[in-house]
Amino acid sequence: MQTTGLFSSSSPQQANVGGGSSLIGTLGAALVLVFGVVLLTGLSLDRTQTAMVRFLAEKGVALVTALESGVRSGTRLHQERSAKRSL
Repeated sequence: MQTTGLFSSSSPQQANVGGGSSLIGTLGAALVLVFGVVLLTGLSLDRTQTAMVRFLAEKGVALVTALESGVRSGTRLHQERSAKRSL
């Protein structure tokens, strides 16, 4: 009886049976794993981009609102000073 590593077989021909199919199986599993990682990465990037667009839109609205109220208060202040000078 011949012993190789943890496995033992009664003849060398039995030790090589299925050797090629395990390589194909390993390559297939690696291909499926790579495809899954690429798919999940693509979905994550899409979600991230959508969230970033929403975030920037909200910040843009806040910035425009702040700028608008600053202009309004500046205009009112300018009008009040002009009214006091004319008295």
